[in-house]
Amino acid sequence: MKLKPADIIITTDKSSLFSTAILTVLNFFQKDRVRYQHAILVVDDKECIEARWKVKYSVIEDRLKDFKRYKILRYEGLTEDQGKRIVDKAKSLLGIRYSVLRITLQLFDQVFSTNYFTRRIKDPHQQICSSLVAWCYDVETGIRFNHTNWSAVEPDDIDDESLIPNTKFKTILEWEKD
Repeated sequence: MKLKPADIIITTDKSSLFSTAILTVLNFFQKDRVRYQHAILVVDDKECIEARWKVKYSVIEDRLKDFKRYKILRYEGLTEDQGKRIVDKAKSLLGIRYSVLRITLQLFDQVFSTNYFTRRIKDPHQQICSSLVAWCYDVETGIRFNHTNWSAVEPDDIDDESLIPNTKFKTILEWEKD
């Protein structure tokens, strides 16, 4: 399978306490089951960009070994130029630090069942993994995940979008460790 620029990988880490904490909180507050806690944007068949402790390049093959579950999504109808622009938008944020403020405000959003807190941060330099992916898609194409403002998108919103009947986000591959 050949990955294309702007494909999205949503994941769950094997053993990260941070991953476990995120999933626990999300599953406590949300009605639907949350299976993914991280989002990655594909640059090409070998590299991706992700917000971990900072926005950086990673090698896809190496990163996939860290996950107990992942799903690769592709937006059907995305032109080659749009895919390149989405990736270029992510590249413009390489090196910025992971936003502890945004992840904290997402917790408040969960507690109060709103997107009030996160949508107040419009600064693209305040990113977490899912908002990075969502910002690039929204700014370059107007595409929104699960009808949610980019600033409030969680990996679960990206997964939910892929599950909507007749969505243009198609699952290319889904894998789960036994």
